[in-house]
Amino acid sequence: MNRISLRTAMLALAGLMGLIAIASPTRAGQGRKNRDEGPRSFGGRGIERQIQVRSARKTPAALTPVEMMAALKLMGKSEPGSLYVNLTPSQPDVASRGALVFVNADLVEGGEGYAGWTFDYHSESQNQTKYLMIWLKSAANRSYLIDCAVSKEFKPISPEARAAFDVVGPDGSTTMFQGVKDVADQHLVFSLNASNAGWYGFQIRSRLLTSPSGSIFYWWFYSCEVKNF
Repeated sequence: MNRISLRTAMLALAGLMGLIAIASPTRAGQGRKNRDEGPRSFGGRGIERQIQVRSARKTPAALTPVEMMAALKLMGKSEPGSLYVNLTPSQPDVASRGALVFVNADLVEGGEGYAGWTFDYHSESQNQTKYLMIWLKSAANRSYLIDCAVSKEFKPISPEARAAFDVVGPDGSTTMFQGVKDVADQHLVFSLNASNAGWYGFQIRSRLLTSPSGSIFYWWFYSCEVKNF
């Protein structure tokens, strides 16, 4: 066998050994490197799905017709139009309509349909890096009514604790929604007037107004319903 034929045979043998190493099950006693590489089959027993929650979360009730009419009146409208898009943690993206981005969320429960963020008294500055981003795509000269369902929670509960929601618009301006004392569920209702075609971004943040030392604050997002205006 000449030198070229011998080299070819050795390369072929090395390739064959590689295929055998990938296809063969890992044996006890082999190095850790081999045990961590290659495809493997997993087994186990089926169980009930474990929901990773601190407490059971329920989607806030929809706005009543009276509440909706009050919000429309403040914006100079008489009635909302048809549904444009509804974004939730279970359906965070609708092609060419809207998308959600959960920036540094502590929990996104797609199966149950909510996302959550956590703050403590000593790290209020975290609200600069933990928020929900809402992207809406619009044609030119369109208007939309936006209704975001959220809730807030303090643990332990304290009558002195206060928090608010901020909505930061595409132009950088901010509107605060303080909510009602001792009412956890809240709807953030605002509008978008799109002058040109493209994507419009909103941020929803929450911040502490007052909080006793040692209190932990949670806020939750459930849905963003957008209607033609």
